[in-house]
Amino acid sequence: MSLEGRTAIVSGGAGDIGGAAAEELARRGADVAIGDIADPEQARSRVERIEAMGRRCLYTRVDASDSDAVVAWIDEVESSLALPDIVVGTAAVATFKNIRSISFEEWRREFDVNVNGYFYLARTVANRLEAQKKGGRIVLVGSAAANGITMAVSTYCITKTAVRKLVECLAAQYARSGILVCDVSPGIVDAGLTGAAMREDPSLRPDAEAAVPTRKLSQPEDIAFQIGHLCEPECRHITGSTLYVDGGMNLKVIYGYGDEE
Repeated sequence: MSLEGRTAIVSGGAGDIGGAAAEELARRGADVAIGDIADPEQARSRVERIEAMGRRCLYTRVDASDSDAVVAWIDEVESSLALPDIVVGTAAVATFKNIRSISFEEWRREFDVNVNGYFYLARTVANRLEAQKKGGRIVLVGSAAANGITMAVSTYCITKTAVRKLVECLAAQYARSGILVCDVSPGIVDAGLTGAAMREDPSLRPDAEAAVPTRKLSQPEDIAFQIGHLCEPECRHITGSTLYVDGGMNLKVIYGYGDEE
């Protein structure tokens, strides 16, 4: 219970990674506020599991891309639970179109959710913590997609590259106030849109696994565990960093001489 007395706010908390993060933080002792655009019924079981741990849990339907709605959500959390001192951003969308074919509206929507939504949440909470002379932790979920180009989701790659720079700028801005900011970057996760695609077409799974050096896909719980770890009091000297949870996909491996396979 190392996060006892802490309050976490998690965007995209009805999704696989966000929901797993919310439960992980609750297991470590934090009360949790979950926000998502999904209907509350979709998160009911998640909320009940967190409450069964003896933690307080608040679910709010909120569009992460709407700055006014995000500020109102933070106000609600502060009045109902406490000012969050743990911020976890997981809300994201992806459009399966290349850079040639994506519409302007689809492009704007990805940036509004994937980048602006993180900024609205992180900056608002950080400023309030700073004003009250309190420290905190901010963890934004990025992606190994920031390391390269996946043509089918080009815009997603661009937004996740922007997230990485946002993390660095937030970390530099708030370091002296004891607010530490990191990026947890998954690779191919067996959940969400990717997991659904592989369940619909099982032939996709072997290629996906072959792309990962460990030959294993990440699970939401893998990402959630590392998010929880970065929020621990003992992680007091890590900020502006990217933690990969990708089975080694970030490695630039040159195969050839000495390759055991």
